[in-house]
Amino acid sequence: MIITIGRQVGSGGGMAGRLVAERLGYKFYDNEILTMAAEASGLSPAAVSRFDEHPGSSLIYSMYMSTIPSGDMLPINQQLAFAQFNAIRVAARQDNCVFIGRCADYVLRQRNDVVDLFIHADMDFRKARVIANPDIYHIPVEGNVEKAIRKKDKQRADYYNFFTHGDWGAADNYHLCLDTGYLGIEGTADAIIYLVQLREKLLKEQG
Repeated sequence: MIITIGRQVGSGGGMAGRLVAERLGYKFYDNEILTMAAEASGLSPAAVSRFDEHPGSSLIYSMYMSTIPSGDMLPINQQLAFAQFNAIRVAARQDNCVFIGRCADYVLRQRNDVVDLFIHADMDFRKARVIANPDIYHIPVEGNVEKAIRKKDKQRADYYNFFTHGDWGAADNYHLCLDTGYLGIEGTADAIIYLVQLREKLLKEQG
């Protein structure tokens, strides 16, 4: 089984995903995908980190998707994105996985053993988490935290919408949307595991 998790900044979606992976014995991929993409593309780890989840030119993307054979013609952020997508496909073929962000739901959309989730929470909950975990979110706590959160959310939305032509965070794109402010991180992980087990049972019954 494969679990993909889109998440609002500060919602704890990554932490919930890691808990799920630990409890189910699944591989966990968040920044790990960046490392794989850097190795496969030849890009430096610094470049990979800098351009992670950044959208680019829709014109260049359209050219790439139609007839342009060389990824070298793409901006570095799009080279990275396609390297990440390939890394996600490779990892998903090898084991049960939890993927955080990076359009994994779209990349693996042809598979029927994928559970797609979106994790969200109210702004007060997210601000508190960001302030308590500056080493994770890299948002200056002395500034306007809410503004910084909304800016990062928009960056994730732009990236997702650009590459998938979908709508980041829209319920129709996911099998379930969960509120960590309501359920807590542990409760969210419990809900995800329950959903995965239900899906596994259904797939077995379908043969």
